[in-house]
This record gives sequence, structure tokens and C-alpha cells, in this order.
Amino acid sequence: MRAKRTASNAVANITNGASNAAFQIGMTALVARAGSTGDLALWSLVASLSGFAPLMSCNVSAAVARRLIAAGTDLSRAAAVVRAGSVLAARLTAGGLGLAVAVGAGLPWLYPTLAGAQPWAASLLAAAVFAGSCWVIAAQTGQGRWMALQRNWPIALAGLFGRGLALVGGTLLLVLAQAPAWAALALAGALLWGGYWAMHRQLPAAAPAPVEATRDEATSLTSVVKGFAVWSLTSAATQAAIVPIVAAVAPEKATPFYLAFTLASLVSGLAVAAANALAAPVAQLLCRPDPEGAAKACLKATYLLTASVNGCFVVLLIALGPLVSLWVGQEAAAVAEVRHSLALLALQQGLRSAAIASSILLAMGSPGPLMMKAALIESVGMIVLALPMAWVWGPVGLMSGLSLAAVLGALGVAHFAANQLLDTETHVSRLVSRIALLQFAIAAVWVPAIAITARAL
Repeated sequence: MRAKRTASNAVANITNGASNAAFQIGMTALVARAGSTGDLALWSLVASLSGFAPLMSCNVSAAVARRLIAAGTDLSRAAAVVRAGSVLAARLTAGGLGLAVAVGAGLPWLYPTLAGAQPWAASLLAAAVFAGSCWVIAAQTGQGRWMALQRNWPIALAGLFGRGLALVGGTLLLVLAQAPAWAALALAGALLWGGYWAMHRQLPAAAPAPVEATRDEATSLTSVVKGFAVWSLTSAATQAAIVPIVAAVAPEKATPFYLAFTLASLVSGLAVAAANALAAPVAQLLCRPDPEGAAKACLKATYLLTASVNGCFVVLLIALGPLVSLWVGQEAAAVAEVRHSLALLALQQGLRSAAIASSILLAMGSPGPLMMKAALIESVGMIVLALPMAWVWGPVGLMSGLSLAAVLGALGVAHFAANQLLDTETHVSRLVSRIALLQFAIAAVWVPAIAITARAL
């Protein structure tokens, strides 16, 4: 029964991730066919920048789910968790909306070429799309409540509704009303908040929470969220920064890199979504406590996810020509450029996939400070390795540095998780060595592929 429920939740999470990818792909195809080349380049940048908005959620949903599972049948404590999580999510949402205004105001100054002759329109577009993406922050407590119940389909259906509404609204305004691309995209961003409405109308009303218990839970929740905040911000920001960095060091490669990044994000995002279905079962195993059972479940998931991620990248690389032609047309981006960009991203994403299940194990059973230390490994690697290499060798240097940082990050996460939760050195070395072997196999696949695609340029 537990395996069946976990599989159902994995499918729900994949559906949610697929709806997000479908929105990105659909809007990109719409702009490529109904807008100009400049519109596509601007949308590529704005869509990438809006990827930072969900990072401000600091993974409050996972923290709320973890605290609700720990509360068990204590209804008073559970109500306090929900109340504390709602207040925290509201504050983070306010911060996200404020940042949306700052992004809109700053885009014409930072990217004057992409902003074009109407900087105010580019500014409005960036602010609207970023603000629309903030609905995920506001919905964090609701997501956590469903996750604790191991019922992830309401989360998936809410995301599907909001993104579908945004895609339909943007399409109607751009195609039927012949509105400017920036206006249609701005409307689509605003309509994303339909997902928040859909999620909260399904939730039962929260029980009244005692004031003192809420204060205690706010303290505990804040401690966990700090760890998740550093984790999500440093880990996901590394990914969200790729296209803006490429646009800064090699503007002519920004569009093909964005197209490749969208496809790569689809693969890795679905893998992460599937792995997140393990969060509640792993938390329950750790509460029993059964850390070895949790570690074994995560290691099995690592093998499955790594094979799935890299297999999907191989299929994408082979089928890329017809896919790009169908998606945005051959004239929008050279297929060879997109293929080479995708091979670079596949190496880095494949190496990162070896850490997905270990990160869930760490997140569900470790204190906040330990999560912070593990999360900082990859971000430090990005600063020390990737940015200098990007400055010297451009996008190839950037992705090579990020791949090295991904190796260090995955091994660090596995080591921290094993040391915290497993009781013998043998178990620790076994988990870390298996992750290292997986990464060697991944590099053996993708380094030759990068060299082959580079010769085709």
C-alpha cells in the first residue's frame, strides 16, 4: 500500500513538473512563431529570471510537511505548524513581490540591448512574470499540508489549472487580439495566480492554533526553514543563473542555451518531482526510527533516477533536430548550437542527479545547520570554479566548472547524510563510494558526446 501511494504521488509530482515545463515550452513556441526574434530573446531572459521567484519559497512546504509528520496525532501542535507556516509564507511572498518590482526596474539597465526601444514594456513584462511566479511561494503551506497527508494530486491539479489558464490567456491575447508580445506574456504571468486559488479552495479550514504553541512551532519551523532556504537558494540559484550568465559572457548564445536549458530543466525537474514523493515516507521511517531503511530506499531511488535522467538526455540529443524544428522553427536557433548546449547541460545535470535522493534523506532527517553546510559546497564550487572559467572560456568553461561543482556537491551531500543518520563507517563509505561510481559512469557517457557535438559547430 505504501509503495502504491508513493508511486501515485510520484506520478502527481511528475504531472505538476510537466505542467510547468509545458507552460515554458508553450509560451516559448508561441513567442517564436507569433513574435519577433527580439521578443524571443527578451522572453528567454525574463523566463530565466522568473525562475528565481520560486526559490524564495525556501522550501517551506517540505519544512511544514516534516513538522506535521513529527506532530503525528497531536492536533493542537499540527494547527500551530499550519499557522506558523502560513505567516512565514506570507512574509516570503511579500518579499518576492517586492523583488519583482526591482527586477522590472533593473532589467532595462542591465540588459539594454534586449530591452529594445520600449524599455518600459520590457520592465512591465519582467515584473509581471516574476510576480506571477510568486504564487508558488504563497501556496507553500498548503502544499506542505497535502505532502504530510501523502496526497500530492491536489498540488498537481492546482499547478495544472494555473499554468493552463496562463497559457490559454496569453495565447488568446497574442493570437486573436493581436496584442504586443510583452502584453500577452505579462497577462500570462498574472494568470499564474490561478494555481494558488485552485489549491486553497480544496484545503479544509485550519483548526484554531494556541498562541504559545504557535510561537514554539514558529521557532522550530524557522530553524528547519533556514536550512531549506540555504539549500534551495544555493542549489536552484546555480541552475537559474546559467542562462543570464551565458547572456552576459556570450549574448549570441543566449537563445540556443535557453532552448537547451528548457529541455534539460524538463528532464531534471521531472526527476526531482518524482524523488520528492519519497519525502513523506522517508520522514516517517526516520521518525520510527529506521535510518538504514530510509538510506536503502534512497539509494535504490538514486539508481533509478540517475538511469532515467541520463536515458532521457540521450533520447533528447538524438531527436533534437525534429524537436527544435517543430518547437520554434529551424530559423530561430541553429540545431547544432542547441545540441552542443544540451550536451553540456546533460553532463552537469546528470552529475547532479546522483545527489537527488541523498538530498531528500538529508533534508528529512538533519538539522538546519548541517543542510546549510552541504548546500554551500556546490555554490562555493560555482563561485571558485565556474565563474572564472566562464570569463575565460565562455559557456563551455561555465558548464565545465558547474560540472566539477556538481561532483563535489553530490559527494558532499551523500557524506553529510550518511554521517548524520547511519551508525557505522562501513555504511557511510559504501553510500559515498556508490555515488562516486555513478558519477564516473555519467561522465564517461557525456564527455565524448560534448566533444562530438562541438566538432559539428
